[in-house]
Amino acid sequence: MRLGRSGMSKQPHHLAILRDHRSARIKSLYEYSPLSDIDEIRLLFLSAGKGASVVECTLHHASASDSGPYEALSYTWGADILKPIILNQRVFHIRANLASALQHLRYLDRTRILWVDSLCINQADVKERNSQVMRMGSIYERAVSVCAWLGPA
Repeated sequence: MRLGRSGMSKQPHHLAILRDHRSARIKSLYEYSPLSDIDEIRLLFLSAGKGASVVECTLHHASASDSGPYEALSYTWGADILKPIILNQRVFHIRANLASALQHLRYLDRTRILWVDSLCINQADVKERNSQVMRMGSIYERAVSVCAWLGPA
């Protein structure tokens, strides 16, 4: 059990981070590790969950030519409204439309492996972003399926 600011806390640590994510004390925001090879991509491992519970996921580096099965997600970025998720046990803010997609697309009982452009590409690294965008056709082509997110029903 973790101690919160006011003593004992029954909330998992990541929920306390989400609650306090704007606090200057929180230094656990996610930072990308660089891709080490021209053939390398990141895959998103979306943890099981349901309903409005916090989206939790991890990014893993993989060889694009030998990554194993994954699905690619196609969606619109939508309005510039940000929602927090837990990415590699760190707070990360994504657009609300993607947060909604991930909440709806996660399985109840197992991890789902996805390639999602705004998460799997370090958007702050212009060199990486340009390189990965040039490869998006082959990334989508190698996916076992492409899921198109049009929004909640």
